Amino acid sequence: MPYLPNTPQDREAMLKSIGVSSLEDLLADIPEAVRLKRALSLPPALSEMELVKLMNELAESNRDTCHTVSFLGAGSYDHYIPAAVDHVISRSEFYTAYTPYQAEVSQGTLQAIYEYQSLICELTGMDAGNASMYDGASALAEAALLAHAATKRKEFILSGAVHPHWRQVVETYCQGMDVEIKTIPLKDGLTDLNRLSEIVSDRTACVVLSQPNFFGCIEEAGEAGRIAHARGALYLLACDPMSWSLLKSPAEYGADVAVAEGQPFGLPMSFGGPYLGIFAAKKDFVRLMPGRIVGVTQDKEGRRAFVLTLQTREQHIRREKATSNICTNEGLCALAATVYLTLMGKQGFRQVGELCLQKAHYLADGIAAIDGFSIPHKQPFFKEFPVLYKGDTRKLLSNLSDKGFLLGPELGRFHPDWKGMFLVAVTEKRTKEEMDGLIKTMKARHPEILALVLSMHDEALYAERALRAGARGYVNKQQLDDTLLVAIRRVLNGETYLSEKAGAWFAAKFLGGVTLEKDSPLTVLTDRELEVFRLIGQGSCTREIAQQLHLSVKTIESYREHIKQKLAQGKQQLVNAQAAVQIDDKAISSSMRAKAVDDEIVRHSLVTYQGKVVHQGALKAMNAV
Repeated sequence: MPYLPNTPQDREAMLKSIGVSSLEDLLADIPEAVRLKRALSLPPALSEMELVKLMNELAESNRDTCHTVSFLGAGSYDHYIPAAVDHVISRSEFYTAYTPYQAEVSQGTLQAIYEYQSLICELTGMDAGNASMYDGASALAEAALLAHAATKRKEFILSGAVHPHWRQVVETYCQGMDVEIKTIPLKDGLTDLNRLSEIVSDRTACVVLSQPNFFGCIEEAGEAGRIAHARGALYLLACDPMSWSLLKSPAEYGADVAVAEGQPFGLPMSFGGPYLGIFAAKKDFVRLMPGRIVGVTQDKEGRRAFVLTLQTREQHIRREKATSNICTNEGLCALAATVYLTLMGKQGFRQVGELCLQKAHYLADGIAAIDGFSIPHKQPFFKEFPVLYKGDTRKLLSNLSDKGFLLGPELGRFHPDWKGMFLVAVTEKRTKEEMDGLIKTMKARHPEILALVLSMHDEALYAERALRAGARGYVNKQQLDDTLLVAIRRVLNGETYLSEKAGAWFAAKFLGGVTLEKDSPLTVLTDRELEVFRLIGQGSCTREIAQQLHLSVKTIESYREHIKQKLAQGKQQLVNAQAAVQIDDKAISSSMRAKAVDDEIVRHSLVTYQGKVVHQGALKAMNAV
């Protein structure tokens, strides 16, 4: 916003016009005891140029979709916004317009809202749409209150696959009301319709389903509607409006009220708002609908004109008897949606949906093929799907974010049964190169390890020699651990292998309960890597076996039973390993002379990066990436 400077003469003139001599006179009613007696702790004033520079620097500290690739889901999506959308909504007659109560001076605003309502009715198949709500969550809560008013019943039944935040808003709206909210359990990612049939009753005001649901799965929405109507309940459908490009309309599913989050229609993700609550209903419920409704009429000269209609429902007229305490709408956001849908047209809108569908399934297939990842629900989906990861999900998402890929949210924060899962959404903006890049990055979950391996050459040649010498105590622990780290990384990635003797020594060392010292470089190994290495030391450690173990990426749990069986053999293995390294002093002396040179190589080639010991070549490779 530009500065609005006031000169001393301007301030003096304004004070004079209101009949006071100074700014202090305006504060006369504030008791002296509560006044601040010191200057405010504010930084020094900046010029406009300095302030713009500072704000740009602060903005650059955010991770936005201009500098990252967004696969974020759960209601806020990175869809393409045509340039004409921002151009139209930036016109002053739209973005400075106030409440259109005076129809004679608000025809442009009223017509824009009417066009928006018409588009929403066409997409949903409903008879009437309002001028918009705050967002999808508030639209759903208002729909539930409509059902309560229409049926006089006091029970809401929500699918367990409704967005958790939307459910919370419904619960908030119902505080202080004598209403019970029940949840339909899920079965393989979908609402359990058998349980719905058992739960719904003559006390049920409404049944709420999401289509697609929170996981992106496509529900049997028509059958849910028939179950609700059989007991006299209203059927509310909460939607991703972009799905209307391909799926049936809410009316075709039998919905009485359709609500949606309109953000995909030309609105940026924008830190979660402002967004657009879409609300449409059958004509039977028009007088119970919340918010404004614009109608078309004729003026006294017979010309087409637009007005606010059915206003007796609204708070500014009926006060406590109003259908809702909302007496406004997201006018500018609704205008953006109107412009977006007009620009897309029927064919363009459908094409966007098809691209989302096809690209989402391409990416899902690619992720499902990566060891350690799976798609937990084998259900049809539109543009969004959950992924189950066997490792630390939050750490994974953080690492991917650092690499420029935004995914999520992590679903364990919403429900304990969803632990290890996260959402992935794919819009028409995502390219094959971006999706392939994500798949490649997810395969290399430890990119620093891969870079380390690729940058090594001769370290593996003496790794086994160091292990054997270490068994006799001829190498100090720090030197041994430095070399072991290099060897382990190479073995884990199938770059080299250790003999049975050296592997058995290492396995016996760990199976014997040896604890790594806190400052040991080996502590950078994950639990899984240590478990894999134990297995390598317990068998015939060929290159093929090492590669197989690396590619399968089995979890620690899958090794547990095998390790338990081998524990009993640990002592004998240690004895065998020690016997295997009984070599003469001359050989040891020769080995250690070679090792002294190698130690110098290791000392100069290993560096610390983010608390981990890595090879210098690896650091260069990571920086290049």
